[in-house]
Amino acid sequence: MDRTTQIQLSKPWNKNLVKSLNKGFGDIDYVEHTQVTQKLIALIPDLDIEIGRYIHDTVEDMNGVRRRFVTGVEVKMSGTIDGQYVRRQEVGMCDKPFFHSDANKVHNNGQRAKEALSDAIKRCAMRLGVGIELYDTDVWLGGYLEKNNSVTEEE
Repeated sequence: MDRTTQIQLSKPWNKNLVKSLNKGFGDIDYVEHTQVTQKLIALIPDLDIEIGRYIHDTVEDMNGVRRRFVTGVEVKMSGTIDGQYVRRQEVGMCDKPFFHSDANKVHNNGQRAKEALSDAIKRCAMRLGVGIELYDTDVWLGGYLEKNNSVTEEE
């Protein structure tokens, strides 16, 4: 079975595209969702990204005012990879604070939905092998696929 597209999807990111962010428990490496989306579009011509349900939480502030915030979004991604139709479904989250003392840092539900959507797209892509090395520093998938692809072609 030819796995050319799968190999391309699982190739590690060029280091100049990898950014680092500290969420308070150590640095997290990531790639912008636009880079992930570009890779998906380039390698999966019939890519379909479908937005599912939005997840909300209701939170009460110090004054007893209850507000409903977007905290997640469900995404379904599908397309053909190496001749096989695949479908992945994930939930992305928004981890921005609900309330902030600085009014400039308060995120409305539109901003929160965009962040959750970006996270869901990246999570679906990770299930296809994109950026898996950012989750585990012991990269093995790309090399494993290349090795097995060449063995299959020789047989």
